[in-house]
Amino acid sequence: MKRIVVIGDEEFVVGFSLAGCEGYIENKSERVLRLVKELIEKGDVGLILLDERVIGEKKKEIQELKMKSTSTIIYEVPGPGSAKKTEDYRKLIRQILGF
Repeated sequence: MKRIVVIGDEEFVVGFSLAGCEGYIENKSERVLRLVKELIEKGDVGLILLDERVIGEKKKEIQELKMKSTSTIIYEVPGPGSAKKTEDYRKLIRQILGF
């Protein structure tokens, strides 16, 4: 069975840990990116939930990992107090498929 892992600030991680998710408290975008790569390489993580506030300037690299990863789903979750935004999933699917 694949694991669900949460990466973000303390408030974010504690909230998801109450639901039984494994979590990593991390605030530096460089370390978040490295951790995401490590978790994908392990192959036993099915879903990574990222607090969008800790991604910072590594957003482009995270997007590339999203498109390349076939075994792990990476999803950015708005943290408490974040502005509401919409994701264009059709555009994302087109990028993944190369259209």
